[in-house]
Amino acid sequence: MEGTYYAGKVIDVLENGNSVVVQYDDDGSSETLTAENVRPIEVSTEVLSHETSRLSDEEAFGVANTDEIVLLDYELISKIAELKERTGDRSAAAELFQQAAELAMNAGKMQTANKWSMRAEELET
Repeated sequence: MEGTYYAGKVIDVLENGNSVVVQYDDDGSSETLTAENVRPIEVSTEVLSHETSRLSDEEAFGVANTDEIVLLDYELISKIAELKERTGDRSAAAELFQQAAELAMNAGKMQTANKWSMRAEELET
């Protein structure tokens, strides 16, 4: 219907600057429209150039968005030690906790190193 406007958001400005991609609020569909067929409901409080309108996660948050979970070597070894302890292999668990403690100490994590060293000692008795 000519002259009818629907609520939506401009999600992209095409390179020519004369067309925009609009995503409609009611059903989430999107459509490319010429600029003369779009009018603002709210006045924008800030103007962004096309280059800065979309930042990557790394630019916005300082880190890239990955699904990887990072475990430090001493954390991984302590988790293996916990598994060994649960299965009843106390000597292997004690050895792994001691190894994790040494690696944590070398990394400057003294509190963690102390905790795992004490745990290793408990398992050896």
